[in-house]
Amino acid sequence: LHTLPKAVAALESSGHRVSWVNDLVPFDRVPQIAAADAIVMGRVMGIDAAALDLAPRCRVIAHHTSGTDTIDLAAATARGIA
Repeated sequence: LHTLPKAVAALESSGHRVSWVNDLVPFDRVPQIAAADAIVMGRVMGIDAAALDLAPRCRVIAHHTSGTDTIDLAAATARGIA
């Protein structure tokens, strides 16, 4: 998102706080994950049930690519995440 300034500006102007992690790190090393309402992730990242447990507020996962093979869809669905 940091390379999409218009998208970040639109989110922030509508009251959302945007933060990002520049490196590929395990979700348990990302303190912002606990407060995240949404996660935007790229293809090389994966999110499983353990990672989703760290993001209890999350309601949306946006995959910045095609496919969903790196998302645990059953775990996301069980948590009401779109």
